[in-house]
Amino acid sequence: MVGPRSYASAPAMGECCVRTAAALARSDPRPAAELLGLGHWLLEHEETALPPTLAAHDARVTGLVEAP
Repeated sequence: MVGPRSYASAPAMGECCVRTAAALARSDPRPAAELLGLGHWLLEHEETALPPTLAAHDARVTGLVEAP
């Protein structure tokens, strides 16, 4: 996962982790849980909230996977 440049902000990477976790949640829950945890950590570290549509996916995925 990389941003448009060689540097990507923590919130952008956090959102990317949550999106990827949402895509993996049903097929491969273990890495999805790890990505979700990482995404949450990155977003919390920068005190950033998810956009509403991504927050809805996050809530769905959080219910499907166990945190590591």
